[in-house]
Amino acid sequence: MPYTPPMDFPSAGLLLRYYNVFLFSGPLLILGTLGYWGYRFFHRRTPESPPSTPRGKALLASSAVLLIGVVHFLGIYASLANALNFRFDPKDVAELRVVRVGEEGRATSGDTKTIRDRAILEGGLSLLVASESRHRNHEHYSDGYRIQIVIPGSPADRYVSVYRRSSGGGAVSVVIPHLGEGHAGTVNHAGQYGCPQFLDWVAKTIDPLFQGR
Repeated sequence: MPYTPPMDFPSAGLLLRYYNVFLFSGPLLILGTLGYWGYRFFHRRTPESPPSTPRGKALLASSAVLLIGVVHFLGIYASLANALNFRFDPKDVAELRVVRVGEEGRATSGDTKTIRDRAILEGGLSLLVASESRHRNHEHYSDGYRIQIVIPGSPADRYVSVYRRSSGGGAVSVVIPHLGEGHAGTVNHAGQYGCPQFLDWVAKTIDPLFQGR
């Protein structure tokens, strides 16, 4: 069979808009700190040198900057790796396994619903390419589903969590792709996006499976 490229979600443009300056902050802070340490090492004070910041304070401050840079680097680039590993061709999906999520990160007790109609799966998952970057504004999400994407033979454990309510008030259309069941922290998810089109599909296709529960 001819090679079919995976669906472009999350796309490079989405990732650039979502992470923006944080793509560069980690490497710049790390390189800046190492450069400062190198400068201090090769330009050690002589008796004729003017007074400077005490070495202990300078080392403590630069170490703190290095730590911030390392945290940024590991978190952001782990999330980027998740995004690249998440991409797939909707035609390859065999089924979706869905559980209801009342509060973000907490699946409610109850049955797991399964969708296996390939045409329905492809039509719904293809809508994810319409996603737009969305930044969390000190809010917590609720009223949603955790959807496991099952692709035979794929080693990646893909999930999409969707939410329709925000603690900030009002309705949202949040889509969070992630590898593994949990998506707390940047190292576990592949960005956060808004996609009303996919949430409309969820309302029409998944909501009826849980009616009366």
